[in-house]
Amino acid sequence: MTSLTLPDWLTPREYQSEAVRTWESSQGQGILNMATGTGKTITALIAATDLYTLQDDRLALIVAAPYTHLVDQWTADLEEFGATPFRAYGSRSGWTSDITGAVTEFTSGAR
Repeated sequence: MTSLTLPDWLTPREYQSEAVRTWESSQGQGILNMATGTGKTITALIAATDLYTLQDDRLALIVAAPYTHLVDQWTADLEEFGATPFRAYGSRSGWTSDITGAVTEFTSGAR
């Protein structure tokens, strides 16, 4: 992850901010039980941005999704927040070395 910051265009809705506060007060545990279209992905990324800051700008974020179109959606949203995501689906030869290199950099403190 290169960085994680709130995009300039984003003004969180009150219920999103409340969900993040509730998640944070639960020591980062819980499920965002929100209706379709209410911004669960954005809410999760707001929480991740807060956590990134608390961790001195060091956070490995893994997102698992059941469908490739959801992975692509998450990728686009992560990029809006300044992250450099890796997509890990399809043939392993297309992503294994990229992720291995990123993990090595992260664990060595280079990222």
